[in-house]
Amino acid sequence: QKRAKLDLDELVLTELKKNIIIKKDNLLINSNYADSEIKEVVESLKKQGEIIATNSWLIDKNYWQEQKTKFMNRLNQEYELYPLQTGFPLNKFQSYFYYLKPEIFNHLIDSLINIDKIGLKKGIIFLLSRKPKISSQQKILISKILKILKDDPNNPPNEKTLISQIAGGKEIIDFLI
Repeated sequence: QKRAKLDLDELVLTELKKNIIIKKDNLLINSNYADSEIKEVVESLKKQGEIIATNSWLIDKNYWQEQKTKFMNRLNQEYELYPLQTGFPLNKFQSYFYYLKPEIFNHLIDSLINIDKIGLKKGIIFLLSRKPKISSQQKILISKILKILKDDPNNPPNEKTLISQIAGGKEIIDFLI
């Protein structure tokens, strides 16, 4: 009995290493093992952290770790490109991870939220540890913008006018808004 369970454990892990992602219902579908046996082993491997499971999918743990790392690297890259952004639209990241099924992508986001790596609010993802950094040059732009707004508080310029008056000010204006 124990040997059979060990063999089934290995078989499940081997299938996952080979396929990386498998629909739960298709796992070892042509084997001689009963559905209940397979489910029991899957649950056991999941508890041991050997496999990752969503409602419908089983995922190889190494591949899963790679996806988490890729996601965090991509988020950090976005912050390097747009240092004043507090967060980014979730759908932008869905397009980067187009190869993941929506259920798996959502599980990825949930797992990163659950380990306090990222936050999600109104469709915007952000690093919990991130605070925008304002350079001295950007502080000068902020001062210019505030001066323009203070000069005519009863008739402030709209966003487009402000952007046209301050060279390179769009990112700062977006940040201030």
